[in-house]
Amino acid sequence: ESTMELQSFNTPPLVEPTIFEVSSTAAKNSLDPAAAFTKVQKLLQKSPPDHQCESNKPLPPPFLEFLCEDPSTKFLQVSKPPRPYTKRTLCLILTHSSNHETRLQTILETWGRKCDALIAVSSQDDLDRHAVNITSSPEGYWGIYDKLLKSLRLVLNAPAVPTFDWILKADDDTYLIWENLQSFLQNQTYRPHIPVVYGRTMPWPRLGELGEFVGWFETPKEKQFRDRVWKRFSKQRPLVYAHGGPGYIMNLAYARALVDAYFHSDDAVKGPISEDMANSFNMMYRNITPTSTLERTGALALERSHPESPQTMYENPDWLPMAQSKIENTRSGPGCCSPTSISFHHMTPTKMKLVEYQLYQCRRG
Repeated sequence: ESTMELQSFNTPPLVEPTIFEVSSTAAKNSLDPAAAFTKVQKLLQKSPPDHQCESNKPLPPPFLEFLCEDPSTKFLQVSKPPRPYTKRTLCLILTHSSNHETRLQTILETWGRKCDALIAVSSQDDLDRHAVNITSSPEGYWGIYDKLLKSLRLVLNAPAVPTFDWILKADDDTYLIWENLQSFLQNQTYRPHIPVVYGRTMPWPRLGELGEFVGWFETPKEKQFRDRVWKRFSKQRPLVYAHGGPGYIMNLAYARALVDAYFHSDDAVKGPISEDMANSFNMMYRNITPTSTLERTGALALERSHPESPQTMYENPDWLPMAQSKIENTRSGPGCCSPTSISFHHMTPTKMKLVEYQLYQCRRG
């Protein structure tokens, strides 16, 4: 990797992230549920590797001090909660074997090491990097939904899962400021028996449009479910969903509701479709909606969870509203984001390392 990659911060993202390219060995990697369950159980009891902590790292050398003046990260804060947050979080990272040595390794060396446990849901086992092969139908980008729900089912059946309070779902190009997530959760009322998910809430304008998309309501049972939805809700009603790119965090009750809907109910859409919209659609039918991580200060509302990198959000290029459909009222400069932002998406390993350096190393001394 080279810092030359920093020149491409504002390049529009690919429509389908490369982390979910179809594996050429997919046919050989059929899932053995018992073996996968055993691996998941072990990882739930194993903390991520504790790489060198910030306080032990050398101070920034003088020739790199210019990086510390980057305005797109200088206004961001790293929260210092008045008391330790005692609730435990399992980090569930969606990845691909081709990214184990790059994206996944970088997560383990940066924010991932702060998780109470971390499982990388992948196309190949790599237990040293906390990765477990969970096959999906279909394989590839449109199998994310199936892969996520299968991994949640394995996790929820593991004896160790009651020791966790939250499950964070993130992609392998998500960067998370752990302290800000914990501070946010600490300020929420914790209700373990009520399904709750926090994230960047996005509105899809009309429920009726979903019936026109490929993958939605294709089987007879799904068509019957669609008809039940239309009877209960107006087709003109928007679907509010938690954007999957920046990640979202759910309690165990919400995770169980997702698994129950997908595996044990006909009141769910189950095709090869976008996991964030599908999950929110199924939960909407059960009167469960996502809660925004938005920070409201008087009349000002600032987002904490972002679909692009800090640099992109700060510069607010013309293509941003088009590439990230349904994003409205984007701003440039510090008004782009909450100072206590939690997460950013489309982060390459170089971008992750740079932001980690700016947030922690630049502020020492």
